[in-house]
Amino acid sequence: MLGVHNCVQESDLLIAIGARFDDRVTGKLARFAPHARVIHIDADAAEVGKIRAVECPITADLGSTLDALAFPLDIASWRKSCRQRLETEGFEAGPERAGLNPANFLKALAKQAGDRAIISCDVGQHQMWVAQLYPFAEPRNHLTSGGLGAMGFGLPAAIGAALAQPDRPVINIAGDGSFMMNMQELATLTRYSIPVKMIIMDNSRLGMVRQQQTVCYDNRQTEVDLSDNPDFTAIASSFGIRAERLDDPSRMQEAIDRLLAETGPALLHLPIAASEDVWPMVKPGDANDEMITSNSMHINADNKPGILERILQTARVRGFRILGGGSHL
Repeated sequence: MLGVHNCVQESDLLIAIGARFDDRVTGKLARFAPHARVIHIDADAAEVGKIRAVECPITADLGSTLDALAFPLDIASWRKSCRQRLETEGFEAGPERAGLNPANFLKALAKQAGDRAIISCDVGQHQMWVAQLYPFAEPRNHLTSGGLGAMGFGLPAAIGAALAQPDRPVINIAGDGSFMMNMQELATLTRYSIPVKMIIMDNSRLGMVRQQQTVCYDNRQTEVDLSDNPDFTAIASSFGIRAERLDDPSRMQEAIDRLLAETGPALLHLPIAASEDVWPMVKPGDANDEMITSNSMHINADNKPGILERILQTARVRGFRILGGGSHL
């Protein structure tokens, strides 16, 4: 998730705390934060400088080291620049769309859950939508495994948060693929009466992989179709957990109200379109400043007989929807 921030690419000092510098974070390593000197802090000496050369390697306990780093910095202009960039280049939900879609749902959920809600996430497109679009009001309200790719993380993390903060609402937002990694923990919720609220954004796909295969691999999709998903509401109900499927956009607010009003654990199953994408993204092997911001193509071609049909065929293979018809396209 770090890779979508150009501020990192432009930084002159990068403090890496317990970081691995894996390719999910760095993109093309040779072009990752090219102007930055690096302070790498880790308890494991084998990790320090293993991937990225560092100017200041520190092998130590993180707690005491961070205390030592707590001194004033004159970085007001940098903070101002980052805030301005957030305002002008920050994540947007895109054009307003009717119906059940992640942007509309997260907007409604945030309004009804309140500022004290703790939101846990699994891994996938839903994780990116939450990070981009949910308006977190307090530190530590967002529990995510970041770029580690730990599918199944969300529900156990939510259970831990609910036990640690029993007076606060705790909501786990998962995709259908991620939820099936750890849904046996429904038994834990029931056994100990842990009031975690669960939301499954179900696109019947491993959505992040599907999108990558569409955009980067000529729409050659393999092992991403989850259209044979089980009935998640029936599974939750079998554990004694109240569950509901939301199909009607006009009933979204009342479905969220019922979810949040439940005194025990509860589940809301939210089907969304398989074609939903998350932007921006970085293609494998590209640098982090080569972000793709939409599923668009730019083709340079000579005006020769048959070229239009070949362009359209390429677009179809890439998964684009062609609007219109006739030779005037």
